[in-house]
Parts: sequence; structure tokens; C-alpha cells
Amino acid sequence: MQITLTFHSESLGKALHDHLRFLSKHWWTFGWFLIVAGIHFYLVLVLLNLVQLGLGDGTALGVAWSLIMPWINAWVAAWLLASWVCFYKHGDAAPAPSPEGGALEQGVLF
Repeated sequence: MQITLTFHSESLGKALHDHLRFLSKHWWTFGWFLIVAGIHFYLVLVLLNLVQLGLGDGTALGVAWSLIMPWINAWVAAWLLASWVCFYKHGDAAPAPSPEGGALEQGVLF
């Protein structure tokens, strides 16, 4: 919804209406997207905590890991954001309407 407000300069009501229309058309795939994203974030959190416990809090490796940890979180978040953009563009793309009396209806290709 924010991308619609930013790039298309629409009102909040119109952007909310478009967002709800999109969700009503693609609720099943959107639900699965949220489940997959949640699983990825949970697994990253478990991995990061297990490594932190194994390395120790005050050790040099523990401090280095705590510096690397936000980069891993950011990479997963960016990957899921790019996936969301692809999902939204794929789901919102409508087939182009063919003009009446166009070349394809008349059997002419070129």
C-alpha cells in the first residue's frame, strides 16, 4: 500500500481500497507468503541464538558474531521484500485488453 501512495500519488482511501482488492483476489497465496516469511525469520532467529550460545557472550567470536548478525537479518529481510515485490507485481498484472477489431482477430500477425 505504501508503494501505491508513494509512486502513484493516490489518496489513502484509494490505496487502501486497491490493497484490499488485491488481498481479496490473492488471499491464499498471500497467506502462504506470510507463512513462508515467518518460517524464514524464525529459523534465522534460532540459528543466530544457537550460534551466540555456542560462542559465548563475552568472547571475541561472540562479539564478532553479534556484529555479523544484523547483516544476516538484513539480507533475509531484503530477500523477502524482493520476493514480496515480485509476488505483488505478478499478482497485480492483468492481461492486456485486446483492441476491438485488432490484428489478431482478423488473422493478421504483422
